[in-house]
Amino acid sequence: MHCSTPHEPRSPEPTDPGPTEEYAMTTSITTPSLTRLDRCDRCGAAALVRATFASGCELLFCGHHARAHAPRLRELGAALRLPD
Repeated sequence: MHCSTPHEPRSPEPTDPGPTEEYAMTTSITTPSLTRLDRCDRCGAAALVRATFASGCELLFCGHHARAHAPRLRELGAALRLPD
């Protein structure tokens, strides 16, 4: 889909015939597992916890900072994901 701005005329969208059995898809959203390359956004240590907000933004935390900030993150509606 093309997004237009007030200064740009919108281009016509191709017509969509709707879902067919041949092209029907199931949508699922998965979050990749943390790796040793993922670092805490607070101190740079290895990340152990991913905090995901409703907006889609994410923060990564080491165990220490996850415990320290968990109450406030939950107040803000973040989903905390621990390692698998």
